[in-house]
Amino acid sequence: MLQVALRGGIEAEEVVGRAAARRQEVERRQGEVLRLVGDDLGEAFVEKSLKTLTSLSQSTDDAEIATREWAARASEVQKERQETASAASTLKELSEQLSALAELGEILQESDVMEAEEEIAVVEELFNLISDAGRLCKGRDARIFQQVYVELQHRRDDALLMMQNRLLESIHLTSSALEVRRCSPMIADALHRTNTFEETVTELIRQVSESDDILWAIRKADGFAVAEDGDESDSIWTIEWSQHRTYPYDFPASIQLEESPLETKLPEELLCVQDIANVAFRVDVLCGVLMTQLFGTRDSEYATYLRGLIWDWLARDLFQPPLILASDGAGTSSAVSTTSLPKRCVASFYLSKVLPEIVGVGDVEAVFEDSAAVLKMVARELRAELLFRARKSVSNFVLDDEDHVLLAPLASPWRPKERRTSNWFPSCLVTRTSLHIMEVVEQACREAATASQDGSEDQVLPEMLLSTAIEALEAYRVDIPILHRTAFQGSLKLRCLYHNDCFMLSHVFGNIRSTSRLVPTAMKLRSSGSEVLLEAIADEKQRLYQSIEISSFGDGSLTHYATPRVRKQCDLELTRMFAHNQEVCRVYAAMLPAGAAANAIASLCAEFLNALTGSILALAEIAAEACDGLAFLLAGTVANCERLATPDRLREADPDAAQGYQTAVKRVHAFQEILNIRMEDIADHAKQGKYKGMLDKEEVSPLEFA
Repeated sequence: MLQVALRGGIEAEEVVGRAAARRQEVERRQGEVLRLVGDDLGEAFVEKSLKTLTSLSQSTDDAEIATREWAARASEVQKERQETASAASTLKELSEQLSALAELGEILQESDVMEAEEEIAVVEELFNLISDAGRLCKGRDARIFQQVYVELQHRRDDALLMMQNRLLESIHLTSSALEVRRCSPMIADALHRTNTFEETVTELIRQVSESDDILWAIRKADGFAVAEDGDESDSIWTIEWSQHRTYPYDFPASIQLEESPLETKLPEELLCVQDIANVAFRVDVLCGVLMTQLFGTRDSEYATYLRGLIWDWLARDLFQPPLILASDGAGTSSAVSTTSLPKRCVASFYLSKVLPEIVGVGDVEAVFEDSAAVLKMVARELRAELLFRARKSVSNFVLDDEDHVLLAPLASPWRPKERRTSNWFPSCLVTRTSLHIMEVVEQACREAATASQDGSEDQVLPEMLLSTAIEALEAYRVDIPILHRTAFQGSLKLRCLYHNDCFMLSHVFGNIRSTSRLVPTAMKLRSSGSEVLLEAIADEKQRLYQSIEISSFGDGSLTHYATPRVRKQCDLELTRMFAHNQEVCRVYAAMLPAGAAANAIASLCAEFLNALTGSILALAEIAAEACDGLAFLLAGTVANCERLATPDRLREADPDAAQGYQTAVKRVHAFQEILNIRMEDIADHAKQGKYKGMLDKEEVSPLEFA
């Protein structure tokens, strides 16, 4: 009976009914028995009967539960059958689509003739398949669809990469042309749907802007024409320009104002400068070709994004000084005259206002606030160019090249002092660095003078150019001793060249009346050159005293000069020291101007004679037999110095330098006389003032004692 109840159905209901009737019968009989028997027996019977009834009730409940479970299970089985059938149908559909997609992939690999619309249709279908597979992957049996879903994603990525390449390969740039192949607008739709449109178009513009050929063509090409080839669905538009580049740029005779169907009305200030006005027309042509060929129209949201990229590119690279200067960077200066710069700056300012409207980017901040800002930019560019050239020359000051040192081009024929004017410049050696600095400064001054005469109230350009000229001179004066410190300290020739360069630059720019602002800097140059030369002479004097100090002249050996060994040693050392001084004087004579060389030679020879007499004066004792030898040594030294400090050189020297040398020679003659006379005559001559101006009283007494 329990099994029947568990199975459920009509039979189970009949069993339940019979059990209920049985229970009622039992309860009736229970009442009759209780009336016939006593209480004890009746209670036992009742308890037993209740247990039986409870058992029957529990069996009935279990049967009802089993019935409900069976019904739920049947419903689940039915649902599973339906899902299985749906999955089988979907899998069959996916299999068919994957087969078609695989065939498409093979076709694309073997041929490139498929229409872009067909590619897009397949990709759209692919997106739908991915959506279905993604939905199924969230069900209970996701493992069945996971592999298919992953494969579909791979196929999608391949298709997107293919379309990205189609868009990127639609543009081909050479040095003389830009080819743009027609693309289906559906490609942009597909890329936009997968959030890869902006990335792809940005890369496309990067490739175009990476080369300077297109910018050069926009600014300066002789022609800028568009040619169309092919039918409407597969057309190629080519922008061609002249590849020939002229240095310097021929402006403005070869430039003609081009015709363009621009709806934007260009201001007269822009139209009056033909080549800058042509920039507006050419940018319009470029934008039209790119937008029409890539997206089919200039008005789509995709074209709007492309406009923004084009504007960023042009604002970054087009509005630069070369646009205004018409310079290719090959020359050493701007190709246009300074007088035309203000007009070209104004035209560039208006171009920056008009171009956003031509490109179609809407409300965009202008590149320049006003035309003065353009002029300031140009002035800064000219300043940077000139200072770059100046500092490059300064860095090449120390060059081991024969052509780097040459005779000063300003050198005048020799004249006596009384016939020399302020324009006379002595012959000397200078470096090409100084000539380069001179070119930079002269160009800056010349262009500043030209710019100040154009009648413009704005003096930004001339002020900037004059400041640049001063900076170039200061760069030479200050930077060379710092940049070339090591070579400078160890080379007398370099210091002589620096002196000559400073001397020449100060001579040139200290006498230009139109640029009086340069005079203080020119005087600083002269002062710096003189300081360096005086330091070089002082170093040679110091080297002379060091040589004497470590020689026999510094250790008292001259006391026994009459001894052959001592005499030979002293003569050898004196010859070596004089040979070095002679070489130094030759450098002075060969490199410095005549006056500076004469001053240096006279000063060094005077110091040599004073050092030699100082060594004798320092002796505590002079042997009688050594006096004649020392007098002869002094006479020979004076004769050698006179071969260096010749009368002609002394006439070129400053009075103080010549007087110093002559005083040193007289001092030596006084020493010779003292060494050859008796001791009692020394005091008499000193009292008579015979040695006045040559020997002090404090020097005569020790010498007499020795």
